[in-house]
Amino acid sequence: MRPQIEASGEPNGAASDAHRSALVPLSIAGLAKTWNSESRLYDRQLRKRKLDRTFGTENLTGSCICLIGVDRFQAVSQSLPADPRQTLDSAITLHRKRHYVGGFGLLVWANAVTGGVELADLERLADNSLDNMRNVVGMTTMETAWLLSGVLHELNQNWADRPERLARLVLRELHERFVPHAGMMMHAGADGRIKDRARRNIANFADQIYSLQAFAFAAIVLGSEAALKTAIHLAETIVARQGPLGQWWWHYNATRGTIAERYPVFSVHQHAMAPMALLTLQRAGGPNHRNAISRSYSWLNNNELGIDMVDPEAETIWRDIERDESSAVSLLRKAQHLLSPKHLPENDNSPSLKVNFETRPYEWAWCLYAAAIADSANKGRHLA
Repeated sequence: MRPQIEASGEPNGAASDAHRSALVPLSIAGLAKTWNSESRLYDRQLRKRKLDRTFGTENLTGSCICLIGVDRFQAVSQSLPADPRQTLDSAITLHRKRHYVGGFGLLVWANAVTGGVELADLERLADNSLDNMRNVVGMTTMETAWLLSGVLHELNQNWADRPERLARLVLRELHERFVPHAGMMMHAGADGRIKDRARRNIANFADQIYSLQAFAFAAIVLGSEAALKTAIHLAETIVARQGPLGQWWWHYNATRGTIAERYPVFSVHQHAMAPMALLTLQRAGGPNHRNAISRSYSWLNNNELGIDMVDPEAETIWRDIERDESSAVSLLRKAQHLLSPKHLPENDNSPSLKVNFETRPYEWAWCLYAAAIADSANKGRHLA
């Protein structure tokens, strides 16, 4: 039987109308020029102010997020050249070729909200079985949260024993990575890949915020009070550590509940990922973090460098403010985090900073997704 959970109502005034009115058209314009008519994927991005190809697995994960964000913000779907079904088919083919197991959750999510194929058919076409939990325990926490969110959206569309069982198994795995006394998520599970276990206690903001969102989805779909409680605890922790200008810092010591590395501060965290997760938590019955969201947006034009990250002329929001240092120095700092977990950036006096003039397609997509939730737009197949 499908459980129910009482929601606290619509989000009220959490996101600034002025910010949304400025960011939405830029996001639409960005997505239009990064969709590739040949590959039928969102596999181009701005790098050093110029349009270039995406790197690594970004063509797969970014395209899936673009499908999710565009579908959530229905008003934009008709103004983009991309055919969602063609992009989904191309993403499925790409996954089969690349077999990036960690990105499969995003593919499941995109497939569910766009009305794609049956889950069993998706697994067959993408050559990936969700019954292999060994793949799940090897995922980073961000990837595990993606998978939980994807399966929950599938379950919301097609309530059946198998997706429900899968959702509960992945939810349990995600719960095991939460550190109650610190209120944070580890970067990986105890049986994760060696390279991820090596920095298991040094988790990033993506590990925290995608998990928060996934726990909130679990509260909505499964009626899980434990998931809602964890989401509330996690949200309280990261909000308490929000920077003086509304920054969401990049790395945390998950066993201590402290900040491990402040920079880069990413624009997408400020205008999209934090707002969408905190608003989803409210939809699930959690508290209203309106002030944290407002401060999150305000960083875009009230930040450490005193510049506006929103660039109407370039039709984008620039990617981040980061340390102005060499690659060698950056690698040394990362090694310090692993070898000396007591090192805290609060002792770092005013680092030299610069803007990273880059934007990736998924950043615009999550911006639209967050705006649609804030505007209480018709959610269609989406959970929030």
